[in-house]
Amino acid sequence: MYKGMPISKLILLETEIDTIINNIRSRDNKLYNLDAIKSLVLTERKQAEMISGQLNLPLYVHKMNFDQTDVDKISVIIQGSVS
Repeated sequence: MYKGMPISKLILLETEIDTIINNIRSRDNKLYNLDAIKSLVLTERKQAEMISGQLNLPLYVHKMNFDQTDVDKISVIIQGSVS
């Protein structure tokens, strides 16, 4: 599915589990199961690692701060200044 796409690197954006739960609670006014969220985060990471391996592409994992530092760091990754 991804092989025909001109992809040169993958960037996985992550954050703390508590942040995810609080954001979902604010958005949906629901409290989701902690183990389900942990499982989702782990599965997402494994999927990114699998695709990275299959396509022989570097995988960059960025822990989100939800501020300008995210934009700065991701811009550096996209522009290729990070190895």
